[in-house]
Amino acid sequence: MKDEEIINNCPLSVNIKRLEAYLLAPDEVILFDWLVIKQSAVFNYKWFYYSHERIKEETRIKRNCFERIIKRFCAMGILSTETRPKPNEQGRTRFFRVEFAEISRKLNEIIDKNNEMHKTFKKYFGVLARLQANADKGKSTETLKERCERNNADLLYNALVDVYRSRCEMYNDGKLTDDLPERTKTATQFPRNAAINRQLARMADTYDTNTAKMAFTAYCDDVLTGGVSPNNMIAYFLKYDEVDECFAVADEYLIKFQQGYSAKR
Repeated sequence: MKDEEIINNCPLSVNIKRLEAYLLAPDEVILFDWLVIKQSAVFNYKWFYYSHERIKEETRIKRNCFERIIKRFCAMGILSTETRPKPNEQGRTRFFRVEFAEISRKLNEIIDKNNEMHKTFKKYFGVLARLQANADKGKSTETLKERCERNNADLLYNALVDVYRSRCEMYNDGKLTDDLPERTKTATQFPRNAAINRQLARMADTYDTNTAKMAFTAYCDDVLTGGVSPNNMIAYFLKYDEVDECFAVADEYLIKFQQGYSAKR
């Protein structure tokens, strides 16, 4: 291969001319471009999440620097973040959404308006803003009833997770048994799926949160001390009897709570 061909096939990927147009620091440019590509080309304008380990692997940006940049982008309004449960996984994580309309409005803070590429960037982010708006319009509209059910399910789910975490701590300290346990219990998130979400919404519509927490407290203690060993802890608690139209398991443990967890005046 001739020298000219080697030079023309240079593996360098940094476009110095384009980099000069940015008013952002180099690490900010890298993360900005990464977010734009992921949002538009990979996730089709939907909210998305990535573990920091994977982000670091792809961008080489360390956590402290990453968090600083994310904070700045959010303050500028060009990025939104939310902490949500992971789809079909345990735990919660941070989701991202790049706000292309806001980038278009604040382009002069990102790209030097005197740079010859400013017009190109303006057109590019204008197109992305329009495509994102169209994608938002194309989403199935959530009814008020569905939104309330989703919010109620989230609130109840988080309340039950908090109860389980608290009872695990008490179990590990020996407060639920006569002695310290040989093996401690680790509090984790419960699995969630569409069926569990429907049952959470139904229970939230049947019981107030405090009543559900009482029943779940007695249930957690029974699970932790070996009284019952369900394959799926949250699904078993949420079992609904279609014939009697009741939460049979929750009702049973609510009675146990009322009988065995009375407090002194």
